[in-house]
Amino acid sequence: MKKQYFLMAMAATMFAACSQTEVIDEVVDNSTPKAIGFNTFADKATRARSNSTQLNDFYTTFNVYGWKSIDGGTNWQKVFDNVTNEYFTLDQAGEVVYITGKPSNEWTITTPSWFYENIRYWDKLATNYQFCAYTPITASEDVKATPEGEITIGTETSPITVDGTNLQAIPTNVLIYSGFDKDYMTAVSTEKFEEVDLTFTHELAKLNVKVQKDNDYKSSQKLFVTTLEILNLKNQGYFVRNATKTWTVSTSSTEGTFAMGTGNRNLANPATDDKKYVIEQLLLPQGIEKATEASSTAEFTEACVHITYTIGTEVFDGFYALNNIFDNTDNYTFEGGKEYTLTITVGPEPIHFTPEVTEWVEGSNKNLTIE
Repeated sequence: MKKQYFLMAMAATMFAACSQTEVIDEVVDNSTPKAIGFNTFADKATRARSNSTQLNDFYTTFNVYGWKSIDGGTNWQKVFDNVTNEYFTLDQAGEVVYITGKPSNEWTITTPSWFYENIRYWDKLATNYQFCAYTPITASEDVKATPEGEITIGTETSPITVDGTNLQAIPTNVLIYSGFDKDYMTAVSTEKFEEVDLTFTHELAKLNVKVQKDNDYKSSQKLFVTTLEILNLKNQGYFVRNATKTWTVSTSSTEGTFAMGTGNRNLANPATDDKKYVIEQLLLPQGIEKATEASSTAEFTEACVHITYTIGTEVFDGFYALNNIFDNTDNYTFEGGKEYTLTITVGPEPIHFTPEVTEWVEGSNKNLTIE
């Protein structure tokens, strides 16, 4: 429930009997000042493995900028200047906040929550508050924010490079979600005089690749996937969040590496390799162009899947256009905050023989007489 606070003070005008001097009592705020605190959530659309909406399942720290205005937003005064909040389950020293103390030095702590040092208090005369938050805090040098609620990550001249961590370096049959070094998330709020709810949204896209053998594959030979990679996707750009969210690919962007972990995957062995995720990586939101062909034995200039596999001693190698797989439109877009899953089913059409025997055709018949 949101609480309303009212400033209660009494002002009286007193006049002395023999004087024209006007005396006005001082206006006094006798209410207890209320600390500015934060509640955090992670957008449910991109969830942790436990289907969590709690930020601490991804990161245990976030940074916040905050401003107040007393004139309706014309002028702003900074209250939080890139201040770190840390999640505490116990009243003890933290890794970033209260490393030489504990939250109870300033806060009343009864349940696990987020705390920062040097408590700021609500200004009840303020007309506006603006908060901009982000995580991970290791992205501090890349992130800027304004009192108008705009958050930027990187620039054209100093773009960010997307984290290349593959959470499925050892294939599993479930998605992992958390564990990236820089899964950029942002949140904004204009709440005031109450706990500030910050709902963090994932700003990058996520690409998952799962590989499996065709159900009709019956051969006793081993089916090894030796190479599986996504080629020609950009991995450098910059982000602006205001009324909308926009990622721009840097004009000098390099291309990311999206590949399954080392080692061949025997899809004929369901216990270890079949129906497993082999790639789970962050992806710079971007559009991908349509290729002229859906598949080829040569690499496309457009984004594509490259897979090499063997059946026995025979080698199969091919490239498959990514746009044509996902939507086959002129320019398909991987959007921020969304995950995309590509399931690759391996199982070429078997070579099957249907033998027939032609009838004997009568030739010439001769007789031989021996005397």
